[in-house]
Amino acid sequence: MEQPPPENGFSPDDARADVEDAGVALLSFAKARHRHVGHPVEVANDVLPSAVDGFAEFEKNSVASLQRSFEAQLQRAQSKHDRLLQKQGSLNADKKSLRALQSRLASVVAQFEHRHSQLQLRVRSAGDFVQHIAAVAREPVEQAEVKLRTMQAAPWI
Repeated sequence: MEQPPPENGFSPDDARADVEDAGVALLSFAKARHRHVGHPVEVANDVLPSAVDGFAEFEKNSVASLQRSFEAQLQRAQSKHDRLLQKQGSLNADKKSLRALQSRLASVVAQFEHRHSQLQLRVRSAGDFVQHIAAVAREPVEQAEVKLRTMQAAPWI
């Protein structure tokens, strides 16, 4: 069965033939140019296959180099990640320790505040007692003795 011709009038076989003709034309042009310059050059029939082999080897080396570079970068990234995880663990332990210390310190501060309040009450009480004694000392002796006897029964401190 015959296929209808493409819209542009060229078939895939025509395109392949054009590429092959272009390669031969380039080689012929190179020969003619070198002859014109005065340097005859013979192009061996195995030039194109060896060039293809060279490109294949270059590609193979490039892929291997890229793979080595990638693996080295990956190794560095994994090492950095491991160091960061270790640092994070250390920081988390420090944070936990500091929180425990903060809790203990807050407890101690609360105890000191309670003691401070108690001491302030006692100081006020002592101040009130001293003022009362001073007031009694200003009174006549008979009245002072009576007040001192009643004070012994009162809980001042």
